[in-house]
Amino acid sequence: MSAVVPVQVVGGIVKAADYNWLVGGSTNQRPTFFAVQNAAQSIANNTGSIHLKCQSVIRDTDVAYSTSTGIYTVATAGMWSFTATLQWAGGAGTRVLTLGVGSSYQSVDATADLRHGTALIAYANVGDTFVADVFQSTGGAVNTSGNGLCSMSAVWIGS
Repeated sequence: MSAVVPVQVVGGIVKAADYNWLVGGSTNQRPTFFAVQNAAQSIANNTGSIHLKCQSVIRDTDVAYSTSTGIYTVATAGMWSFTATLQWAGGAGTRVLTLGVGSSYQSVDATADLRHGTALIAYANVGDTFVADVFQSTGGAVNTSGNGLCSMSAVWIGS
């Protein structure tokens, strides 16, 4: 399948996309997932990678995301586009967001910025997991902003 997906990008963040393309039209659902944080999450200082947990699932066609663990378990094999965005409530020091799918990883170090996002296009097998891990070493616990400013999404591109 070849498609051009119209998007609106504001400040480096995708704000809108063609909804019909994402869902595969009115009769053919494309596997998609989108969730946001509606409450802050406390991230302990210098404690390995902690899964970003989004409490509000907006769309999950494969019913594959666990709000309690922050893990999306792939139910449809193929090429996927995975994204995560994060905004910290404050703190100065190292802050890292890592996107992981199976054995593929993409990290972004946002030491000088409170907001960042990353994306990864990868082949995923049924049972592979998609996580957004966060790490910070600012000297104390730091909260994520919550209020819909942190998110995870996945769109199945094709076989």
